[in-house]
Amino acid sequence: MGEFWDKIPNCENRGKSGLYDLPESMEHILIDCDRSSASCIIWRAASDLWCMRESNWPEIRFETILGCNLAVLRNTKGKKKPGAKMRTAINASSMEEMKKISL
Repeated sequence: MGEFWDKIPNCENRGKSGLYDLPESMEHILIDCDRSSASCIIWRAASDLWCMRESNWPEIRFETILGCNLAVLRNTKGKKKPGAKMRTAINASSMEEMKKISL
């Protein structure tokens, strides 16, 4: 994302994070930007919603977000857990909200 703007005259600053002097990336927007209050609020709300049904919120990684529609959560006996669709919806919705905020 950040490198795209480097090629456009007078728009080079759009490719840098507004809070860090680093090239902007989707991973940075969604996960790594700990100075973004929007990101913190959205992931905290997602965690709170998840914990209403499940005991612990799993670690959020960029790969987890990208593959959330493919995830199959299983219990210790190998059976599909009913929370898999909810986790997918929470991850996808959180990602969509952060994309809107960052544009």
